[in-house]
Amino acid sequence: MTVQSARTAITELPVRRLGPADLGAIVALAGDRGWPAEESKWRLMFAVSEAYGVDDPVGGLAGIVVLTNYGSELAAVGMMLVASRYGRQGLGRRLNPGTGARASAGG
Repeated sequence: MTVQSARTAITELPVRRLGPADLGAIVALAGDRGWPAEESKWRLMFAVSEAYGVDDPVGGLAGIVVLTNYGSELAAVGMMLVASRYGRQGLGRRLNPGTGARASAGG
C-alpha cells in the first residue's frame, strides 16, 4: 500500500488499545513530531493510563491518544499525536475520546 492510498483510508482504520510492546512505534511517532524519545515517560503512561492508537498501513503508528481515568465518569487526554504525514486529515478527531476512540477499540 502506498502512503497516498493509506491517507485515503486512514480515518477508517480501527483504533486499538496499545501496550508496552508498542513502545518502539510510539517513540518513533513522537520523534516524527519533534518530541524527545523519553521511553520512561511512555512507560509511566502505560502504568497509569490507557493508550489507544491506529496502525499506519505502511508501518508503525499513524496516531495515538492517552487517556487517564479519574473514577468511572471522568478521563483526561494526556497526549495525542498524529504522524505528520496524516496531519489535517481527520485522524485526531477519530482518536478523540469524545468521538469514540475507546468505544471503537472495545475499551
